[in-house]
Amino acid sequence: MRTVVTSAGVFPRKVVIVIKSGIYVHVPFCAAKCRYCDFYSITWADSRLKEDYADAVMAEMDRHEAEADTLYFGGGTPPLWGVSILRVIDKAYERFGLDCAEITVEANPECTELIPELAKAGVNRISFGMQSSSAGELSALGRGHGKDISSAVAAAKKAGISNISVDIMLGVPYQTRASLEQTLDRVKGYGITHVSAYILSLSENTPLYRSKDARRIPDDDTIADMYLMTADYLSAEGFAQYEISNFAKPGYECRHNLKYWNLEPYIGFGAAAHSFIANRRYAHSKDIEAYISNPADDLYCYDQNAGQADEFVMLQLRLAAGMDLDKAERLHGIRRDKIIAAVEGLEGLAAIKNGAVCLTPRGMLVSNGIIGQLTMND
Repeated sequence: MRTVVTSAGVFPRKVVIVIKSGIYVHVPFCAAKCRYCDFYSITWADSRLKEDYADAVMAEMDRHEAEADTLYFGGGTPPLWGVSILRVIDKAYERFGLDCAEITVEANPECTELIPELAKAGVNRISFGMQSSSAGELSALGRGHGKDISSAVAAAKKAGISNISVDIMLGVPYQTRASLEQTLDRVKGYGITHVSAYILSLSENTPLYRSKDARRIPDDDTIADMYLMTADYLSAEGFAQYEISNFAKPGYECRHNLKYWNLEPYIGFGAAAHSFIANRRYAHSKDIEAYISNPADDLYCYDQNAGQADEFVMLQLRLAAGMDLDKAERLHGIRRDKIIAAVEGLEGLAAIKNGAVCLTPRGMLVSNGIIGQLTMND
């Protein structure tokens, strides 16, 4: 890979990347803020602001020359960008090629009006934020869709989008094993290709964190049981676990997200978006007006030496395929004999398979501790 960067670590006027990259566009528009959400989003945007934001994203895209094979719109709630998102998709095709690309849009179940237009524009993967099938659990999370997701899935399929993912959450207020099983039963009936199952993480600056003591949040042991139950349930339904929180039917793993875990290059556009290029990490500020004013000036480098041994181990062990021992030794000098010796003491949590260190589902629950042991033994 050849990348042009300045000595200060900030993108120059034009960046040239000779490799298939991932393109991420952050869409910060939401109808309301969920009680657990710590991502950057706003709820007051009018049509003019949305158009200006699209203009800024496209202007930033013009600064890059790269080929890409994934495009991902995250949020926020990308369909709330309206027809501006279609303009940005067209620009991405123009700038980055996107031949045989995976193009993903995150959406809420009530955001179905734009789906036919998204499909015509080239979107071939959609990820719906379901979180739970329980009205009480959704209310505690501040999720407002209050409707069965089946109609949204049906709308996507009718538009010709067959690669459909659903997000669910584990450890949410009032959740029980029985209510989680009901959610999984609903998911099973949708005929989808991918499930993301995230354990709720409470950030201190969210409303849900501030009210957590007044709500019945499952304890750690119960959440661990829920996680293992989810992995077993989805496995029985033909979803292979390929990452700590992600399960897919064969061939439907999220190609874009795999770039993150494999330390492959990706370019982020929009307020709060991040990029990883040539072992440097960049970000835009969490300020949509600053981004619109000048996307180039809003960009900063926050890590000029990313992707080193500890991060490599952490990201690779998130994957069911694990950390290839030969690759770890070749790229980072991580001695395979010491890693193998460390793994021998992790019975039931990790194993060596096909020349790689792989965590079991139970091991993934305590991955941070295992990563610490393996890197300490390096």
